[in-house]
Amino acid sequence: MDSHNILNMNKLQIIAFIGGLIIGGGAMTVLMNREDPPIGAGLVLIQTNQIVDSYLLNTGDTSTGAYTFAGQITSETKNLSNYADFFNGTFLEAFDATTTSDGSIVTLNLQDKATNNALTMRFSDGDGTLVTPTSTALTAGTDASPTENYVYILKTTDALTVSTSDWPATEHIKVAYLLVPSATFVQNTGVYLNQNWNDGAMGSTNQGHLSHITEQLRLSGAVYHSGVDGNGDSSTYVVRTDAAPDTVTLKSTAGVVFQMHRQAYPAQDTSGSDIFTVVNENGNAHATGTDLYNFLSDADGDSMSNNYYNLVLWGSANKTGSLSPIKINLPTCSYNKLADAKQDTSGCDVFTIPDAFLRESSTGFLIARLTMDHTAAGQDLELNSTVDLRGLTPAGATGGTAAGNLTDFADNTFTVFDDLDVTKILAFQASGITTATTRTLTIPDANGTIALTNGNVGTGVWDLGGATSVEIVNGASPTVNVAGEIALDTTANQLVIATSTASEIVIPNVQYSRFHYASSTWTGTTTLGFGGATLAPLTIQKVNCYLSAGTAKLSLKDDAGNISNTLALTTSTSTQAFTTNNGFNIDDSPVIQIGTPASSPQSVSCTLEYTYDRQ
Repeated sequence: MDSHNILNMNKLQIIAFIGGLIIGGGAMTVLMNREDPPIGAGLVLIQTNQIVDSYLLNTGDTSTGAYTFAGQITSETKNLSNYADFFNGTFLEAFDATTTSDGSIVTLNLQDKATNNALTMRFSDGDGTLVTPTSTALTAGTDASPTENYVYILKTTDALTVSTSDWPATEHIKVAYLLVPSATFVQNTGVYLNQNWNDGAMGSTNQGHLSHITEQLRLSGAVYHSGVDGNGDSSTYVVRTDAAPDTVTLKSTAGVVFQMHRQAYPAQDTSGSDIFTVVNENGNAHATGTDLYNFLSDADGDSMSNNYYNLVLWGSANKTGSLSPIKINLPTCSYNKLADAKQDTSGCDVFTIPDAFLRESSTGFLIARLTMDHTAAGQDLELNSTVDLRGLTPAGATGGTAAGNLTDFADNTFTVFDDLDVTKILAFQASGITTATTRTLTIPDANGTIALTNGNVGTGVWDLGGATSVEIVNGASPTVNVAGEIALDTTANQLVIATSTASEIVIPNVQYSRFHYASSTWTGTTTLGFGGATLAPLTIQKVNCYLSAGTAKLSLKDDAGNISNTLALTTSTSTQAFTTNNGFNIDDSPVIQIGTPASSPQSVSCTLEYTYDRQ
């Protein structure tokens, strides 16, 4: 009997038991059961002719199923043990790890599911046997603060071990992760969490563990990798032909999307031979088309004409080379305001991918959300904006937020509430801003309280020491009728401070000074002082004089001898302004000069108006 017949008879076309290889003395002995292929912790996939054909049949005992093959052991054979390392840190068989409690101690009980009273452990130094059932005490917490328990078997001990911090950094077999409350709670109810780490070679239905792994990965859905970029107008996903009506087609580049394996997603162009599929058209699921203008009703069948609306594009990473059109989700409603459409304030957008594409086949992946603008009058359909959805899941792209891509918000779409009392809510309102205007609020580098235009403006110290100026209320005849209110009356340049609802202090911008001069023999120029040296800079602005008879001249002079413009005085009172050399510095002694009397004036009475200047 040759080696091929031996393998065929024992049905070993695809598996070999590494644990049954005894290598030594230049020969290899394979121990096999004649009826069933051997099963052990070290399984490796091989090709029938690659290994056994390297050896010559020497002797065989057909009664025991032991065969000896003589010949040189090749490097390929030596590497088989490296493949077996793939299974290090696992049990060959499935197990149950359950908990019990006597009210004082919580115990984990480990048993192989087949109740063979043994579990085969696979480590890098070979296979070992753990006799079951076996148990270990867990660390209980409290009902309010349960304790994490990591249960495992170290290669160095071959025994159940418990940690309350983490898995070990050295080689081990994971058994269970548990969240354990008090022993009393476990006795009456159970632990909060018990996850068994079953990585056995096959499950109860004889499905291999690899199929379990790939099934779970495929349930996670397709994963976008690269490409599938917009290839239309201005690198968007649409190509618009201006007509009546418009023609709006889809166009994208090729890309790469992973199911379990890498899939090439083809380039799309519905202006050519490609089509798109509208998954949720009302009464016609999976409707096909090439022109978006033909789909102006939402998923409920209501018209989207003259409105803004969002289309969600997604793809199906089918087998490379298969039909893979862009798929479209229609919204459930549309908007008459662009801002509302962008924010999807009514939750109209549909990001859902059907289970056939998302869970059962792991082919569906999101591409983009298109905000469209339809105008019925000109039969125009235009793309307003695009939100990139590639790499997002349907759960991560909801309500138009596109997982962080959204930067503009309608003021009625969000509020802020207090962390301790959720009934305390802050809302924003931008209606007071001028149309087509953006206002920017700059936050100072300081903590503080926002002041309001009315109502309670807060308490405490308001530190304006870093400001260069502060503008107070100002205008013609402002109202100040509450104690402490202050305003500038620009009519008379007066600072008004209210002391009560009916009283106020008026601080004028100007000061007044009066003088009188009389002489029965007035001749020449008479010089009068302005009250001595000034204590602050001032400007004499105006004068109003009454002359008893005739005429005279009046002017001002400073310490440097500078003389102001000369004013004519008569018996008619009138206010006249000084326009030159009428300002005086600190310590100046202003002088009033009255001269050139004519027609026998004997007295003059004047009122001067002056203002203090900034120092």
